[in-house]
Amino acid sequence: MVMSSEDALRNAGHQLYRRLSVPEEVNKRDIPAQHRAILDAALAAHDEDKAAELLAMHIQRTTDILLYVGFEPKTDDAAGVGEVA
Repeated sequence: MVMSSEDALRNAGHQLYRRLSVPEEVNKRDIPAQHRAILDAALAAHDEDKAAELLAMHIQRTTDILLYVGFEPKTDDAAGVGEVA
C-alpha cells in the first residue's frame, strides 16, 4: 500500500510527537532490535516460547511508557482507540 502525502505527514507528525512526549531516560531501548529479536525467535529459531516472551516484554514496556506519559483510553470510543489525556 502506498501512503499518500497527507498520511505521510500525519505519520511523521505522530512519530515526532511520540518521541518528544517520552523522556529519553524513560525510553532507552532499541525498538528495531527488539522487533528483530522477536522475528528471529519466531521465524529463524522456531522458538515459540522465546518469541512470546520477547513480544510480551516489548508490549509491557510500551504499555509502561504510555502509562508514564498519561495515556488513557477513551471509554466512549467503540473502536477502543485511546488518546493522550
